[in-house]
Amino acid sequence: MEWLDKKRVEMDAIDAVLVEALEKRIALSREIAEYKRSHKMPIYDPSREQHIFDKCVGLLQDPQYAKEIIKIYEQVLHQSRDGIVD
Repeated sequence: MEWLDKKRVEMDAIDAVLVEALEKRIALSREIAEYKRSHKMPIYDPSREQHIFDKCVGLLQDPQYAKEIIKIYEQVLHQSRDGIVD
């Protein structure tokens, strides 16, 4: 197998893990939104989002990817709120 094919196989395996994790995250986001609604709490929490960004950047082994991780998580969080926010 060529180098590129091997890298694509690796990427496909990572995509499978990401999709599974994102699916679980979306389901949890919906559960949390329902809890917040039933307790009359605001859905959007900017301080929580900042905490998530900081936590994720802190998990990086190579901080040069911080900008990309933040952009990805901005989208993840936006999608989690999309259709949930009142």
